[in-house]
Parts: sequence; structure tokens; C-alpha cells
Amino acid sequence: VDWFPKGFWHRLGLIHSRVSKLHVRPSIWHSTYYTLPVSHWRGRQVVTVYDMIYATRPDIYQDRVSDEFRMRQKQCVAQADAVICISNTTRQDLTEHYQVDPNICHVTPLSYNPFFIPLASENLIAQPYATPFLLYVGMRGAHKNANRLLQAYSNWARRDEVPLVFVGSAWKPEELATLETLGIIDHVIRLTGVDDEHLRQLYNQAAAFVYPSEYEGFGIPVLE
Repeated sequence: VDWFPKGFWHRLGLIHSRVSKLHVRPSIWHSTYYTLPVSHWRGRQVVTVYDMIYATRPDIYQDRVSDEFRMRQKQCVAQADAVICISNTTRQDLTEHYQVDPNICHVTPLSYNPFFIPLASENLIAQPYATPFLLYVGMRGAHKNANRLLQAYSNWARRDEVPLVFVGSAWKPEELATLETLGIIDHVIRLTGVDDEHLRQLYNQAAAFVYPSEYEGFGIPVLE
């Protein structure tokens, strides 16, 4: 796992330096989110690639942070002895956009928690809002199409009867402005900090699960 604070990686570098002095040969550096090993690393390198959205859609991800992400992703992949892809789609996009040798790309699909199963009616817990409801689960990046969903929902004749429930992070100021402009702020419910039991209840009780994403590396909520 490589999303720890910088201090962790600094300590890791110190530890590696001490180990190197003991003449212990390094084994494998496995980057799970595009981190590069210290410059004197001599072991093998493996990187896991989840999706290629920043490479396939530079038209919607064109700020400085996105440019840096693309550069780091490409650099990690170029240095890797093996690449783990979470789907065939990711593998195909990787070979197309970064010209990676397909022979070093290995598809290892993700899965879902078998906790998410259909529940009997007696095991359903009533939710504190009207039913039926529509359900959206996940992040709301540009390629997720959440804004288009809001626009479509605002034009739906039954929006006053059927709330739209979002499970995910807090609204951004621009999203709140969109809800106000579309006149649906009282019909759209956002839930955060949802645990697996609550999410299972939502999946079971939703009239429809809505997943308007334009692109996914895998898309676990669909399996859930």
C-alpha cells in the first residue's frame, strides 16, 4: 500500500539504506498506486494499474495535477518488469496508449464482497426517506457522469415521488449550485460514511441502481 504520508516513505528509504549496507539483495517493489522505488533499487518492479482514464480522456482531465499523474503512471509502467491489470479493458488501454508489451501485462480481476446478497423482506430495515428511490454509489469524477444524471433526473416527471440517493463524498460547492439551479436539492439525498450493512440495505431496497459512468477500469458497484 503506497498512499501513506511522505514521512512513511522517508522512513522506508532510511530502512532500505540500512538494509543495503548489510548487503541484503532487494526482492520486489510492488507499487499499488504509482510510487517509484529509491534510485538505487536493484530488484524487480511490479505495478498495479486500475484504469487508464487519465490517458483515454485527456479532454476532461487536463489540469496540472492530471498531467503529473499521467507522467508518473507512464514512468512507473515503463520501469516495471510486470504489470498487473484489474481487467481486460485496462490491459487493452495500457498497451494502446503506453505501447506496453502485452506479454508483461497480467489480468487479475477484482471481485466483490459476498456480503452483498439479496435479503429476505423480513430482514429489510426501513430507510428514513420515501421509497421507491434511485441509488447511485461511488465517486463523482467527470467521467462518472453524475452531472448528466442530475440533469436527467431534474427533467423526470416522477422526481417529486422518487428521491435520488447518492452514496459518496460531500457535495462540492459547484455541485450544490447545480442542485439549486436544477431545482432538485430537496429531492436528492447524499449519504456518507455508509458501512457495508447500510449499503447492502440500500442495494436491496432501491427501485433501480444507476451507474452512468462513461468509463471504468472495473466497476465493483455493478457486481455488488
